[in-house]
Amino acid sequence: MNILLTGASGFLGASLLSRLGNAHKFFCFGRSLPSGAPAGTELIACNLADPADLARATAHLPASIDAVIHFAVSRLHRTFPDTAMDMFQVNVAAAAVLLDYARRAGAHTMVLGSTGSVYDSIKTSPLQEDMTLSPKNYFPISKYAGELLSVPYESMFRIVKLRYFTPYGPHQAGRLIPDLITRVGSGQPVSLPATGDGLAFMATYQDDAVRVAERALLEDWKGTFNVASPEVLTIRSVAESIAAATGKRANFERSSAAPTYQLLPDVSRLESHFANSPFVTFKDGLAATLAAGKPV
Repeated sequence: MNILLTGASGFLGASLLSRLGNAHKFFCFGRSLPSGAPAGTELIACNLADPADLARATAHLPASIDAVIHFAVSRLHRTFPDTAMDMFQVNVAAAAVLLDYARRAGAHTMVLGSTGSVYDSIKTSPLQEDMTLSPKNYFPISKYAGELLSVPYESMFRIVKLRYFTPYGPHQAGRLIPDLITRVGSGQPVSLPATGDGLAFMATYQDDAVRVAERALLEDWKGTFNVASPEVLTIRSVAESIAAATGKRANFERSSAAPTYQLLPDVSRLESHFANSPFVTFKDGLAATLAAGKPV
């Protein structure tokens, strides 16, 4: 199978390329290849955040393709509004370009990597794929816009939208789990609300996230899927698990700014397609993450 992949050097893209790269021909559309990319992987150099470069590089995409996987995501979501256009270009404009390319190139499947943060502003659980969404922050708005742009193409080829919840794993940086690992490891306090154990959420270990994308690509999946392990975590339980695994002490502080809501998706749709494929437990996923060391 010939596959166009964006985000090949990113957290999930590099892992997916490592898993599938020897069985399929990959064209990677982005700025670089990850170290150790499988032989035969081709880079189509492009800065997706640059409109002119995106327009230029699109002309060099293969004339035909079997599948497109859009895993590239703006990494600058924490610095809005200064980086609003980076988020727009990578999360929205690039998605539009790739949808049009998939149509013209005869793709039979497109996998769109999305995020559980599209449920921003919804405080009830469980979060279901068919809920009416109205995110308030720029990053989830941009990811949801990419999802919406795919709707008119659904009659032309299979589109799978994977809403990942709290992905984590080796060498990740700048996200919830690695941030908690850093705080516990350095003795910094972990914030909890005035009462309770803090944000309740579900997470997705890196290998599981990639296995879901693989199954979605190779099987007849279509539509939108929440992707997360069914295991419910809290800020306190994660910090205490990190402390137990590292021999450190978890320090907590109460703060009125700490979130108290739940971020718990309904994963029944995923489970109906991903039967007999147990998720990695958080204990095992954390152990593998810690064993890999700090991000490089």
